[in-house]
Amino acid sequence: MYSRHILFRLPTSAIRSRCFASTLVLAEQIDGGKLAPVTLNTLTAASQLKQDVDCIIFGSEKTAETANELKKYKNLNIKKIIIAENAGFKGLLSESVTPVLLDLQKKNNYTHILGGSSTFTKGILPRLAALLDVQPISDITKIIDDSQYMRFIYAGNAILKLKS
Repeated sequence: MYSRHILFRLPTSAIRSRCFASTLVLAEQIDGGKLAPVTLNTLTAASQLKQDVDCIIFGSEKTAETANELKKYKNLNIKKIIIAENAGFKGLLSESVTPVLLDLQKKNNYTHILGGSSTFTKGILPRLAALLDVQPISDITKIIDDSQYMRFIYAGNAILKLKS
């Protein structure tokens, strides 16, 4: 079984020149502040980009516990863990989460933003992509390099290699 991810790559013209490229991963927590397994799959995919990885955890409670669990995976190029804990994030509505991500993108100029293929990211990343004027690429199963990806098409009967 393949893990699926949602990704979007920001055009080079939208990124200020910097010494290195970096990726933002949306880390998800499940009940009790535990790290969702889909986050580890996404971090593994992000490590294929061979860039520094920042993770952000949204929640209304127990995000510090999730961050502590995430610290165990430093071998996946995680350089920074950002905690966004607020009562307003209860339910993780895209209306409350997207402005934080937009501000974070403006400050850090990430080249890629990734999230596991879940209800959480499917609600947030398309909205964020629209605000950044980029196209999200959903259901990525493999990252070949920083601009080439593989995904299933035709209900999983064919594999598409695409370049963004």
